[in-house]
Amino acid sequence: MLKPRKVSLDMSKNEAENSAIFIKERYELMKWTTNVEIKSPNLLIPLQIANYVESLPFCKVAVSPKCDRVALMSHARLLDIYTVVGEILEESAPEYCLLQFSSTGNLLISSRSTPHLDIFDQMGGYCYDIPMESSRGYFDATSAVSCMQTLPHHAISSNDKFTEILYTLQYTGDFTVYKIGRLSKFEKLWSVPLEIGLTSTFKVLPQYNLLLVAAHHSVYSKVNPPGGLCSFRLLDSEPHVEPIRVIASEGGWLSRLPFSAITKTFFTGLSLSLDSTQLVGITTTGSVYVFEVPSTRLKMVYNYISGPRPVQISYADFDEMVIIFDTGTLIRCSPDELEEKLHTVKKSKKFDPEDTECELYSGHTIMIAPAQREVFLLSSQGDNSVLREAAHKRVTLAGRLWIFTLWTSFKNLVGIAVGDAAQPLQMATHVAHFHFSLVHSPTRSLQELFERTLGEHDYARARDLANAYDSIDLDLVLKSEWCELCRIGAVTLDHIDSILKNCNDSEWVAQQCASTEVEKMDVQKELIDLGLSLDTKEVSVIWRIQLLHNARIMAVCEDVESFLTTRQKSCLDAAVVFAQKAQLESLYRILSTNLPVLAPFQERIISAIPSCIQPSRYENLLPIVQNGAISAWEVEEASSEFTSNLQSLAEEGVDTASLVRLADLGDVKSDDGSLDYIKWVRERVRKIDFECGLTRHILTLLSISISRGFEELKEDVAVWERFADYVNMCTAINESIESFETRDVKTMIDRFLRLTEEERIRNAEKIISIIEWKVEKLDDDPKALRSHIQSLLVQSTERSSSVLTAFREVRPEVVDQDMITECLLNLSATGADLLQSLQRLPSDAYANVRSALGCLLSRDVKMTFKAIFESMNDADGARRVLIKMTRSGHCETLSDWASLRDDVVDMAEGIFKDLITKEEALMLLAQEILENERVGQNPELMSLVLTLRGQNRKSTPSLLEDPERKLDITKSGEVLLAKSAELMSEATHRDDPLLGRSRFFAVTAREIAPKAAAEQLRWLDAVEQAQELGCTMMPIGIKFAVHDQLLTDIVRIGSNYKQGKKCAKLAQLLGVETPVATALSHCALAALKANDATYLSRYIGEVISKARNLPVVHKLCMQIMNSPHVPTDMNDIYACAVLNSTDLNLMETMEAINRSREAKLQEKEVIILALIS
Repeated sequence: MLKPRKVSLDMSKNEAENSAIFIKERYELMKWTTNVEIKSPNLLIPLQIANYVESLPFCKVAVSPKCDRVALMSHARLLDIYTVVGEILEESAPEYCLLQFSSTGNLLISSRSTPHLDIFDQMGGYCYDIPMESSRGYFDATSAVSCMQTLPHHAISSNDKFTEILYTLQYTGDFTVYKIGRLSKFEKLWSVPLEIGLTSTFKVLPQYNLLLVAAHHSVYSKVNPPGGLCSFRLLDSEPHVEPIRVIASEGGWLSRLPFSAITKTFFTGLSLSLDSTQLVGITTTGSVYVFEVPSTRLKMVYNYISGPRPVQISYADFDEMVIIFDTGTLIRCSPDELEEKLHTVKKSKKFDPEDTECELYSGHTIMIAPAQREVFLLSSQGDNSVLREAAHKRVTLAGRLWIFTLWTSFKNLVGIAVGDAAQPLQMATHVAHFHFSLVHSPTRSLQELFERTLGEHDYARARDLANAYDSIDLDLVLKSEWCELCRIGAVTLDHIDSILKNCNDSEWVAQQCASTEVEKMDVQKELIDLGLSLDTKEVSVIWRIQLLHNARIMAVCEDVESFLTTRQKSCLDAAVVFAQKAQLESLYRILSTNLPVLAPFQERIISAIPSCIQPSRYENLLPIVQNGAISAWEVEEASSEFTSNLQSLAEEGVDTASLVRLADLGDVKSDDGSLDYIKWVRERVRKIDFECGLTRHILTLLSISISRGFEELKEDVAVWERFADYVNMCTAINESIESFETRDVKTMIDRFLRLTEEERIRNAEKIISIIEWKVEKLDDDPKALRSHIQSLLVQSTERSSSVLTAFREVRPEVVDQDMITECLLNLSATGADLLQSLQRLPSDAYANVRSALGCLLSRDVKMTFKAIFESMNDADGARRVLIKMTRSGHCETLSDWASLRDDVVDMAEGIFKDLITKEEALMLLAQEILENERVGQNPELMSLVLTLRGQNRKSTPSLLEDPERKLDITKSGEVLLAKSAELMSEATHRDDPLLGRSRFFAVTAREIAPKAAAEQLRWLDAVEQAQELGCTMMPIGIKFAVHDQLLTDIVRIGSNYKQGKKCAKLAQLLGVETPVATALSHCALAALKANDATYLSRYIGEVISKARNLPVVHKLCMQIMNSPHVPTDMNDIYACAVLNSTDLNLMETMEAINRSREAKLQEKEVIILALIS
């Protein structure tokens, strides 16, 4: 679009002339009212000091050197720096305190009535305090600080962090110097007494190494130096100050008394001219002195006698002085006119309102001139009688307050005497009401005032200045005001009338009309109307083109935001922006009014429309085939006067034509050429898929294009329809047409499996269609379709056959019987759900399964299709079905068991007749009955399936018994004894109830299988006997242990060797050879080891009589021969040992016998010898 130059506001016009014109300003910064508590005067203060200090306003003010901060300290010691408020320590005599900014403005210094200084930062934050050496801790006016001055400190070392030098002077004449900073605190440099009596103020002139100090002197005597201005030379070393001209002491000791009748005066302030060549001072009596610097020669003196009395004087500029009188009159004059001005005021005695050099304030006003041409005034009004009394009738006021204090004390004493509570004694004070105001009265040049006025956006005053001074350009004021209104967005129709229509700079007005960004449609329309109404001779063609372009853009925009966005763009770019923002109404309008310009750029414009927009909304912008020819778009051309005017301007010349083309097309050099719509649509649908994935928009665009005559796109519809079905079914928002076309069938099936069952049923036809299309596209094996469908259905039929049923209804030729069977084998449903799933399938191939399922359901047996189907062809499977059926019977009564028996037998003889016999079915049921713990209480349960009576015994059978549905005697015995053996093997300890049940079944089988039952009972008795003797082995372990070793171990337990009969019985039950002799031999061995001769003798005789060829007996005899015990005749022992030895150990036995005999003979010989001796 056009890049017009910007028109700047030239503020330097007539700057020199305006800078020479000075205007006096006056701003009332703030006003406030407060109550001041006036305490009893201190009569010990010198009269001249009290008269001056106590007549000043009861508020302190300080202004920073840059005049950007004002500090106020109230009489109650409340420090206020604009909005920052801080409290200072309470003071007994706050009127004697000073407040002053440092020379750099970074610190604020406050003195107390005692010689003590407080340092604050520039925002009022307390930093630290400086106690002075002469501080006594109580109020002494003569030691209070009378004046302070600061100068920048030029550090000569990097370690020196101090920023300023502080000079202080006390009324006593003590002069002290400090280095101060904000974070570095302070450092005292030196302090000297000036020895010139009482002092008031001073001025340090570092360029001259000069110190000027004002001393108190008598009013009526001639004093030298004039006015009591003493001068000292500043030295770098001790004594630091050297007197040049000092005042001599006068009046003797009587004059130094505070109540002396001698009237004294002093300079209340000294002001140095800006060029440091003159010094002016004013005394408390109103006399004005002007000295030359540095000589301190008196240049002029004005002795006050009568009339308005000067109270303060200061230099405000090089050629301007400001004087305040006790009447509140403020005058300004040059230094040369000072004396004349003072005499004029003395004679007139009144304030002339017409005099621009005079201002009127209250009689209690102080002035501060912190910078060139900057004057601040603090004025107070209130109970003036109290002020006069405090300043001039101090004894009277003090006496009155003391009398009131005594009266109050007397009343408190009387109250205490009559029993009232004691109250603290307080000195009486007087509370006065005062009104304060702070005024800023600077002197400004006209140029400064004009720039300041524009900077403060005071355009009304700026217009007044422009109307009053010809050197001020009114257009500059109007332009500044307009720019400010545009910056804050506050332009209205009235501002157009009052500012733009009054501005003489048509070029600037045209620029503002074309470029002002105000979000108000009526204002923008008025701006365009104003710009188009300007004289074409005074406006450059570039702005005329811009205004016409803005007008045609506004004519098509729906809102001001759209207008502001597109007016800086070319017509083509604006159309593209409308397309990008889907502002199709504005797009249609700009196309219709600028059709010749925009027609060659159809592809660019329609391509800019966001892909998320419904194609039916921009259908008319698409080409159409009519009578074999392609028409660009269906947009009717409309006339526009702005477009026509632009075309007329283009005909004025080559340069103008290039500017108009720039407004029409921007930087575009050539058109888009002919549109290949088929290619564009195919790219567009892929763009829609990539950017937003709205497949319905893709199908809509294809449908619209086909309906508009582009039949070639029909082949694309099939792919996109399947892609749309896939995306919609699977909510595959990240899927693209590229990934859909390259994705394999297995991945798609995995995606279909994530769908819910309802979604797969609802979209069965679409799923099959997508898989079939994908198989054909990949040129896969024709059988692959069936394989992929089967894979999908097998995994979908895990819980229900609903999906399988739906797919069979859609494509029965694909979903055949074999596929259905494969799917059902994966079905995990059982019971009623399985039966319902089978009933959905219209096939009779699973009649047996449904029949078996119905029978199992009657017994609440839940099995899968796979388990039932496989049991039809497998004997083990059939047994598992019957076992599960018997275990899930939940029979409580005899009739329940009989019914279960009949069902099991019926299934065995019916469904499983080729796989399992009736006998096997009855054995399965018999095992389940014997598992029932209540069979011992109801032995008739066994009679349902077992034959428990011998062939020779007859009994009346139960009505529920069926001889044809019972096991024969042999099988019945086998079942009972097998169950008995099983229970015995499962028992774990002596009191295990399984042993009782095992014995019960063995006893029950005794009639039908006596031999086998007797054997089982023998083992049960053996287990019982072994456990009784303390054996802890499990019954199954006892049965299959090595019986000889088991017998030995049991005999060795505790004192079991003493229970020979039980051990012999256990040996018989275990089937040990020669059970009695063997058991007694083990008992005798145990008794021998226990040295129990009694039981050894009891067992040995029977062992000797019965044992033959028993190793344990041989061992027993051998150990007896080696032991001292002789349980019986040793010859019997020797014979028994020989009878139970083997051929291998016979010789060893004989040798042992010989050794034993010899030992016995030797023992006898020893005994005989012992007896003889």
